[in-house]
Amino acid sequence: MAIITYGGGSSPLQLPNLKLYLSATKMVQQADNSLVSTCSDFSGYNFHATQANTSLQPTFQTNEFGAKAGIKGDGTDDIMSLSGGALNILRNINQYTVQIAFKRTILGDVNILLQYTNGNNTFSRLTFSLSATSVSATVRNSTNSQNLIINSNDLNSHLVQLTLNPSNQNFYMYLDGVLMASGVADSAYTEDLPSVNAVIFGSNLSNIFGEAVINGITINQAYSDHSIIQKQYKGWLNRGWL
Repeated sequence: MAIITYGGGSSPLQLPNLKLYLSATKMVQQADNSLVSTCSDFSGYNFHATQANTSLQPTFQTNEFGAKAGIKGDGTDDIMSLSGGALNILRNINQYTVQIAFKRTILGDVNILLQYTNGNNTFSRLTFSLSATSVSATVRNSTNSQNLIINSNDLNSHLVQLTLNPSNQNFYMYLDGVLMASGVADSAYTEDLPSVNAVIFGSNLSNIFGEAVINGITINQAYSDHSIIQKQYKGWLNRGWL
């Protein structure tokens, strides 16, 4: 399978096959600490993250990432869901890139940033999580799992990037534009799984939530080589693309 090419640039809108572009900075700005019912998707597909129950809504944080805003999960029960076509973004594809701009609010137990599960909620297709000492991405199918872990133990702003190369079926995980972990996948990781559930700040598999702030999330159905990773990181760092 050929690798989808990239036209250059540092904005997520220039990424090929962009399917999800959630941004606290680009969405309609709200008062500090106000409840967030919708985090808007700017990919053009309108795959917004939503939560109708006010008791489960995260809060809007102004200037959390320098001059950029963020959405904060309380780590207790805040959770937002993706629906519709967003549920099939990771279905039956052999190349993709996920980017999450985040900031811890505590150095504590496991916190969930993003999780995709299979339709029966029996296992996680993809989970990004934080602990007191690490950032991890767990990718699995119905039988196997791959866990990539990056050492990280601070309360600073970061951009974590995970990409799947279709040529060698390797996962590569970056933190702030630096390659920190890799792992070998296999064709089974791209199996055509049933429709999935996708949540932010929580899990459909356990009572684990995320006490953290997210500036933005992007998912595109293409592999990102080192130069693309660098451009995206520098774009976020210098111009605040999220």
